[in-house]
Amino acid sequence: MASLFLMIAMLAQPIINLVLGSGWRETAPILAWLAFAGAVGYAPTVLLPALAVSLNRARVAFEKLAIEFCVKVPLNVILTMAIGLKGLLIGHAIAALTGFLINLVVVARLTQLGILKQLAALLRPTLALIPMAVFLLTMLPLFEANDSTPKTLFNLVWICGLALAIFAAANLALWKLAGASDSCEALFLRILKSCHPL
Repeated sequence: MASLFLMIAMLAQPIINLVLGSGWRETAPILAWLAFAGAVGYAPTVLLPALAVSLNRARVAFEKLAIEFCVKVPLNVILTMAIGLKGLLIGHAIAALTGFLINLVVVARLTQLGILKQLAALLRPTLALIPMAVFLLTMLPLFEANDSTPKTLFNLVWICGLALAIFAAANLALWKLAGASDSCEALFLRILKSCHPL
């Protein structure tokens, strides 16, 4: 999920040009900021409700959402009134970071998995984002403001596809270097082998 948010953030300009037209190019930084905030606040926490329900602790997930709501709404209102759109974006980013920190605490309560261990588990996919980000940066010059819609769409499709492949390859390589533990990558490879037996 974080890889998708990162792609949206880094390719915000051509995405805006494709979806809304070049007249909306000034909104690209807003989309990029929201996507970066989403990568921090949403991607690592998306599975928490399912975890809480599976442990018969659905109330915990509700409490987390309630706390986030109580933080996000007043913060966004105050900052928006104070400094306008920039305040709204800053408030959204702070709320996302707050939600991430709350998620660490909640997961620790539900599973007895320490916060440091949770952060360590996020290290490998985070490092795998680096080569993908470098690739996307090198591809940005391919997009120009006057590109046609078909050209922009074509470039977005193949660049995003290759970027995801780079992320997956980097993540698998880091997983192998770390000892190939029985994790999500192992499950993915087993499913892949069952679908395409050698």
